[in-house]
Amino acid sequence: MSYDHSSPLQRLFSETTQQVLDSNWTTFSKANNWQEVLPCPDLSALPVIPISALVMKAVGLRTESAHEKKLTWALWATDFFNRHNESINGNLNTMERHLTDELAVWNKYHSEKNEQLSVEKMYREWLDTIGHLTLMELIGLPIGLGTAQQFLAPKYEALKERYDMYISVPVNLGLRQIALLYIYQNKTISWEQRDQIAQQYGYKSGEKLYKHYNKHSRTSDRIGVEGGQIQPLIEDIIATIPFLSESQKQQAESEIKTISAKILDRS
Repeated sequence: MSYDHSSPLQRLFSETTQQVLDSNWTTFSKANNWQEVLPCPDLSALPVIPISALVMKAVGLRTESAHEKKLTWALWATDFFNRHNESINGNLNTMERHLTDELAVWNKYHSEKNEQLSVEKMYREWLDTIGHLTLMELIGLPIGLGTAQQFLAPKYEALKERYDMYISVPVNLGLRQIALLYIYQNKTISWEQRDQIAQQYGYKSGEKLYKHYNKHSRTSDRIGVEGGQIQPLIEDIIATIPFLSESQKQQAESEIKTISAKILDRS
């Protein structure tokens, strides 16, 4: 017969971690301290590792006291609470910053009062759209400039329809974003066209645009990114979504999901 010699307390940490990650993120973010979301359970009920006293002495092990177990729990819970709150706040602050940047451009070009969009209101509405997510889903949520653009696009269209407006916000895409846009739209960027296409977006040369197009033209190249390349590519793909058709969006969003899974695998 073989025994699982891993610490019962460590197994409890793992089980609790999964439970919290699968719970709603707002419950976690509203807590003032770790005790509210990770209260110390009855540790006296933990099973004793079935190792003889002689073996424990030989390998330098000893039985933890109830006080030591509670202290270990408090240290683990404090670290877990602080790290995940930092991740939550990082994502929320990033989105608020991108909304602020995007709306600064919109409000500059549409100065009429009824055409203005409030950062505070848009941010609250965005929070409503993610209120159902689990903590794990929020931590793995790709958030970049494209996320803000995608969220605001229907707001712009609604104002256009309501006030018969002409939307003249310039499209501010990076060269790799333009290349990805053409890829998802099944358009070709040839060597002969590179400069002409780049100039349409305000760039003088299309040499880098052409390189980005060739580098990312295959699906396997896009979903095969690793390490520090993952998040920047996700953000660039998200930036293209407001300009894609429904079928093209499905492809882009499917690739985002595949690439994002690598972030969760590392957490």
